[in-house]
Amino acid sequence: MATWKPDSVIAEVRAVKDAYAAEFDFDIDAICDHLAAVEKASGRTYVSYPPRRVAVETTDGE
Repeated sequence: MATWKPDSVIAEVRAVKDAYAAEFDFDIDAICDHLAAVEKASGRTYVSYPPRRVAVETTDGE
């Protein structure tokens, strides 16, 4: 059985994520608002797809 070793890349990504979230007091709405503002300020064109409809399965054999 392999022994688990901490991954320095994963640790760094998690530290950056936690620091970013801490800037917004871990408020998901504030984080999303900030990301939307950064996206808009970038001047780039972003693609947005409509949500996919979920296929409803029927139990009556149709």
